[in-house]
Amino acid sequence: MQHLDGLAATQQLRECYPFARVVILTDYDDDQLRAAAQKAGACAYVTKQDLTGLDSIVVRFAAL
Repeated sequence: MQHLDGLAATQQLRECYPFARVVILTDYDDDQLRAAAQKAGACAYVTKQDLTGLDSIVVRFAAL
């Protein structure tokens, strides 16, 4: 997946593997990017400043 940003990669992954779960981990705390990630198929959007929330997200989606 060379030359793709995270949103494009997420969309491509979800098209190829519809049951895949994608968590976006980013530096950007931006509502527009969060909405774009959700539209691309991400199941979660976590900022690097809030890594404490990452463990609960991983556990929640691993259980599905």
